[in-house]
Amino acid sequence: MNRALALLIVLTAVLSANPTMEYFISEVQVAPDSFERVELHMYSHERQYPVDLSGWQIVTNAGVATIDSGVVLEDSSSFAVISHENTTGTFSLGDSADSISLTGGDCEPYVYGNDGWTPPAGMSASAYTFWAGMYPDLYLVCEWYLDATPTFGAPNDNHDGGIAGRVLDRFGQPLPWCTVTFRNQNGHASVGCDSTDGHYYTYPLGPGTYQVSARSDSTYLPTDYPDSVTIVADEWRDSINMTMYPAGVADERHGPGHRTLLRQRGRTLVLNADRPGTALVRVYDNLGRVRMSEKVTFSSGSNEVALTDLKSGVYFASCRLGGRTLNTKFVLY
Repeated sequence: MNRALALLIVLTAVLSANPTMEYFISEVQVAPDSFERVELHMYSHERQYPVDLSGWQIVTNAGVATIDSGVVLEDSSSFAVISHENTTGTFSLGDSADSISLTGGDCEPYVYGNDGWTPPAGMSASAYTFWAGMYPDLYLVCEWYLDATPTFGAPNDNHDGGIAGRVLDRFGQPLPWCTVTFRNQNGHASVGCDSTDGHYYTYPLGPGTYQVSARSDSTYLPTDYPDSVTIVADEWRDSINMTMYPAGVADERHGPGHRTLLRQRGRTLVLNADRPGTALVRVYDNLGRVRMSEKVTFSSGSNEVALTDLKSGVYFASCRLGGRTLNTKFVLY
């Protein structure tokens, strides 16, 4: 039996034994309005070709658009670009947030705004899919990333970029249940750390400038990588390493001679600084969610940051000043 035939038999067995969610949405562009479009491609191979998309519907927050007659995916290399030009009804994509669903089967939607990546003007959000697991329990994974060079009507590219590093405690040991988050103005993504060596990586990650942070359980303070991390298309940045400190340990990295301190006073954070400057102050809840983020300019001496709009509970504050980070745990009543 030749290798091609053997692979076909294995893939057919896997697909028949493990039905999956269908993945058709491949690429999305939302701005400018004249370039609003959705690319469709059959990734999960749950159907026989050709796949006639006539009458299928694109559902967004703005309404429903029905795909015109004659839109067909002929084979595994086919991509269909859907826009207001080949639909009837309401085809409109939100610039900052929306949910895009495709009727015609059990199809995975693309949601952006609160969780997914929101493509800025001229860029697209693109899907990268791969099979994971061990035979016969394989399943299809779909990861989304931002693409600065949209390729509507062709396979997605520029999906080789990412950020990697390690997260360790102050003794150089990996932390259990550690999560690293990558965030910019277009969205965020999170990955877990390897519990054996503290290593993490995210892939794919589109071009942009990211703030990288890490959190573990409530016994450790969340921490931020001190500098923003910028990558271009298909670029890898490694050694983005972070150290996490136990709750209640304030700036142990700089020894007892350092005179810049962060503490709580009622519903105020007090930053006692030995020199003027600027700082990024973030407050996390006990689940590691950012509840306040503010860039402040401070002077030498005592500076106050009001803790507004925070409910009673346990919080963790992180104050980044250049290459230094001050941390404190506090309780609001």
